[in-house]
Amino acid sequence: MVPHWRVSVRQIRDVFRLHHELHMSTRAIGRSLGVHPKTVKRLLDRAHDAGLAWPLPQGLSETALEELLYPPPPTARTPRPEPDVKKIHLELRKRGVTLELLWLEYRKDYPDGLGYTQFCGRYKTFARSLDLTMRKVHPAGQSSEIDYCGVTVPYQDRVTGQVQQAQVFVGSLSASSYIFSDPSRSQNEEDFLASQARMFEAFRGVTRTVILDNLKAGVTHPDRYEPVIPRIYEEFADHYEMAVLPARVRHPQDKGSGESAVHQVERWVLAPLRTCVFFSIDDIRLAMGPLLDELNNRPLQGLELSRRDLYERLDRPALRPLPKEPFVFAHWYPEQTVGRDYHVRVDGRHYSVPSFLYGEKVEPRVTQRTVEVFHRGERVASHVRLVDDDPTRTSTEIAHMPPKHRAQAELNRWDQDRFVRWADRLGPSTSALIQGVFDRRTMPEQAYGTCQGILHAASRVAATDAERAAGRCVDAGAFTARAYRSALKELAAADAAAGAGEPAPIEHENVRGSGYYTPGRDEGAAQPDAGAFTPTGS
Repeated sequence: MVPHWRVSVRQIRDVFRLHHELHMSTRAIGRSLGVHPKTVKRLLDRAHDAGLAWPLPQGLSETALEELLYPPPPTARTPRPEPDVKKIHLELRKRGVTLELLWLEYRKDYPDGLGYTQFCGRYKTFARSLDLTMRKVHPAGQSSEIDYCGVTVPYQDRVTGQVQQAQVFVGSLSASSYIFSDPSRSQNEEDFLASQARMFEAFRGVTRTVILDNLKAGVTHPDRYEPVIPRIYEEFADHYEMAVLPARVRHPQDKGSGESAVHQVERWVLAPLRTCVFFSIDDIRLAMGPLLDELNNRPLQGLELSRRDLYERLDRPALRPLPKEPFVFAHWYPEQTVGRDYHVRVDGRHYSVPSFLYGEKVEPRVTQRTVEVFHRGERVASHVRLVDDDPTRTSTEIAHMPPKHRAQAELNRWDQDRFVRWADRLGPSTSALIQGVFDRRTMPEQAYGTCQGILHAASRVAATDAERAAGRCVDAGAFTARAYRSALKELAAADAAAGAGEPAPIEHENVRGSGYYTPGRDEGAAQPDAGAFTPTGS
């Protein structure tokens, strides 16, 4: 038996003839013509509904007979407007937008439009036609995904001629798939964070989260639930006010946009540069720029929009602003115990901390220009970083020393020029005294103690008295600290006596002066003046 749609027009005429002329049953007609009885029944019913009688009208063609028995279906009603699935796909990337909300807006514009189920079906059909990286719906400005290419770029040092391999950092905005790429010397923490900072500058904003692979510079201890990131990366995240979300180990789908961006950069940026010769990282970065722009400006399959178009429409308005100050990279050194010399060792050089921290644990933090030391999270010391070729240099703050060491250090800080400058400020007599001290020593260092004693004594009296005492010492040729102190005492005694109003000495020919009683007095020699200064330390 054959179905009715395989029955020829000739067999249709035979069905009518056997039924009307021979009055055969449908089963008998079917056996006679090799047609299913139900098909015979349906043909007779269709002929009755079409008003056909036997014999058939003269001149009725086979086509006309077929149209009478099988008329075309009635004209369908006006088709309902189809939703703009491309617009739906873009709108879903905006925060808080759902398919139900978009369907309600669609029905508001087209009350006789598709139902919710058909509406969702149209979008899902469109989404399945896109590339796998576009199926996930990412809110605009929410996240960026970062990784490194497996392909490196060789460059040759101009001086040594050594060929090195540049690592290629890749970042992608999850919503728009906008791509950033940056070459660097390595994948260490400093280069990694520098590339990420340049990425945010290129995006002209910061995403709320950063999704990254478990690379060493970004994740200290991978863990599915509580991964540990380096301390400097935590500071970087705090500076940019964003969260770091490491992907699960061996789950590239957690950062599908970043994985796709890596493949795109390798294919459309690095591959065209494979025959170029570079001599620096800057040369590589300069060559990558136009190719990266071309990649971001290329229309995406199925959307007829480029990554840049999506970036300007979706991510750019939703990104958070960049911080006002650039991030300063710092490297944290392991904890170390403060020794008896109250110094910590960083890169082979020593930096002081307050002496009371002897035996305590501290953490050095080193930037390009400074060395900071922290104790229990509080900064206790800060030094200018020593970067010269002398590994024996030490940076010591006087304030960090205990009192005994501080006094000795103050003395060690003096030199001949400093003593002379101090003496010049007091006056010419003091300057002459200090210069005389240095002139009478073989080595300048031998005069430091004497000058220090004179300085200490002078600091305890008025400047005029210090200058008068220095003049007495110079006149007497006494260039010692002991003589200077004696001169100060005698001047103080004389000033005190004058202030007390003592009577002036009696001058008479029968009154002898003090010099009269000097042992070994030569009656014919001139006697010293009673008021002359006799230094005790000369």
